[in-house]
Amino acid sequence: MKTVDFDSVKWGFFIALLALCMGIWLGIHFGKDEDKIDSYLKNKAKQSDVFDGNKRKIRRAYNSAWDRLTMAHEHFQGIGTMAVALIGLLSVTWLKPVLKTVVSIGLGVGSFCYPLFWYLAAYRTVEIGKHAAKESLAWLAQFGAGLYAVSFLALVLTVLVSLICKDKRPGFLNRLAE
Repeated sequence: MKTVDFDSVKWGFFIALLALCMGIWLGIHFGKDEDKIDSYLKNKAKQSDVFDGNKRKIRRAYNSAWDRLTMAHEHFQGIGTMAVALIGLLSVTWLKPVLKTVVSIGLGVGSFCYPLFWYLAAYRTVEIGKHAAKESLAWLAQFGAGLYAVSFLALVLTVLVSLICKDKRPGFLNRLAE
């Protein structure tokens, strides 16, 4: 069995753990400060010129903001957990240490940036509206999800090569091996 190469994946692992910590913090924050968050979101929506004092629009923005906050919490927890597990798998693959580092950082940063998009969009929703909030931060969602997806694909291909080729990889892949 391969040995665990934690040194190569430690930074990606650390960033993925930060995503998990953010998810846990959000859960605690919601439980502890729900009334404060609720009040803040309602006041921001009422103060926004975008909704023109329209109670229905204000309520919809407020509800969307809460939905996005819960999405952020769930994504930090879920994607962060998957990133930690995938980085653990990555640490025992045949890739060169530098490639393990790059892929693990991609998984870690992606697992943090994509949920961060939902978190930031929640607070922007009560200021500028649901659609405008999403559009203003779309670059963060695209970066985080894209980086995570590319890193995930690299890991899947690495595992597939291991399963199909065992230790007899084609010559061009040997340049990527330890």
